[in-house]
Amino acid sequence: MKKLSAILIIPAIIALIIISCSEEEEINVPIDSAPDIAITSPADGEYFMFGDTVHFAGTATDNEDGALPDSVMVWTSDQDSALGTGRAFTRTDLSVNTHQIELKATDSSGKSGTDQVSITVEFYGFVPVPGGTFDIGYVGVYEPVEQLDVEPFQISELEVPYILWEQIRSWAVSRGYIFINDGQAGTNLPPFTDQYHPVTEISWVDCVVWCNALSEKSGLTPVYYYAGSSHIPANACRIAPVTGDSCEVEPTADGYRLPTEAEWEYAARYIDGSSFDPGDQHSGYSVNSSLSSCAWYDNNSGGQTHQGGELVANALGLYDMSGNVWEWCWDEYHQNPGSPAPVFQLGPAAGNPRIIRGGSYQLPQPYCRTSFRGTAQHTIANFDLGFRLCRND
Repeated sequence: MKKLSAILIIPAIIALIIISCSEEEEINVPIDSAPDIAITSPADGEYFMFGDTVHFAGTATDNEDGALPDSVMVWTSDQDSALGTGRAFTRTDLSVNTHQIELKATDSSGKSGTDQVSITVEFYGFVPVPGGTFDIGYVGVYEPVEQLDVEPFQISELEVPYILWEQIRSWAVSRGYIFINDGQAGTNLPPFTDQYHPVTEISWVDCVVWCNALSEKSGLTPVYYYAGSSHIPANACRIAPVTGDSCEVEPTADGYRLPTEAEWEYAARYIDGSSFDPGDQHSGYSVNSSLSSCAWYDNNSGGQTHQGGELVANALGLYDMSGNVWEWCWDEYHQNPGSPAPVFQLGPAAGNPRIIRGGSYQLPQPYCRTSFRGTAQHTIANFDLGFRLCRND
C-alpha cells in the first residue's frame, strides 16, 4: 500500500514541476507588442492662423527595437494627406480646416502604433464688427449721403492671399468646381511677389465660386446659389461660367462671402460705433493720419503689391482697407448705394457692374478715400483687383 501511494505521488510531483517550469518559461518570454507612440507637439485642440509655423514633434519606442528611426515615423493629416516623417519638423502651409493629425510608426516585426491630435487652422483673424447706424457716403466724394443700418458681421483682417486662394481653388477643381481665372500672386512682376501677397487677376464670379468652395471644405453652409433655384447644396454655385452675374444669396448661411458695399464702408470707417473716420480720408485715419503709414498707393508702393499686415491697421484691426488692391463687394452698382438696401440683395440682371472699393497700389490718394466707389464688370480680372472675406455674425 505504501509503494502504491509513492507511485501515485511521484507522477503528481513531476506534473507540478512541469507546470511550474512551463509557467516560468511563459513569464520570461518577451511579448512582441506594438510601438509606443506619443505626439508632443502640437497640442490636442490647438489653434493656428493660416501661414503660422506649426511644430511637429513626437516619440516612437519599441520594447524590442528601442527608439525607432525617423524614417518609420510618418505624419499625416486627414485634410492635407502626408505631412512629413521624423521626430521633429515644421510646416507653414497647412490648409484652413480642422485637422486630425496622426503619427504612425512601424517596428521591425511589422507592428504599428499610432497617436492622434486635433488642431484647427483658421484664415488669419476674423474681426467681429458690431452692428450700428452710419452715414454712407461723403459730401464731395459721392452723394447723396444716406443713413444706413448695418447688422453685426465678421470680416477678415487681411485681403485673401494667393497661397490660400490656390490651396482652396486646387481642392475645388478636384471636386468639379470650375473657375474662369486661375489667379496670381499680386502684381507677379520681377522681383516675383511671394504667395502671401493678395490674390489678383480674379473676377467677381470667381470669388463667388471660391467662397462656396471654402465654405464646403470648412463644413459650412454655402452662401451663393444659382438664380431661381432652391437653396440646397446641389444648387450652390460651383461653375463660374454658369453662375454668371445672376446668383442669389442665402441670408441665413454661415459660410464665407463677399462684403456688401455698406459693410465694407462701415468697417473701413468704424472707430467706436458712435464715431467714424471721415469718408474723404483713408481707412485708419483716426489711428494714423498719414496715408503712407496705412496704405500702399502710388507714392510708396514701389509699383507692386505687398504682403498684408505690414502697415498700420484701422481702428477695428483691419489691414489694407485702403490701397494695396481693390476689393470686390457683393453689390451691383446703383447711383444711390442705399437703394435698394445693399445688405443681402438678390442678384441683378446680367451685365450690371459690381462695386469695388479701397483703391490700389498703383493709384493716387483720392482713390484710397473710404467713400470712393469704383465699379467693374463681373467678368473683369485685373492685376490690382482682389477681395476679402465676410461671414454672418
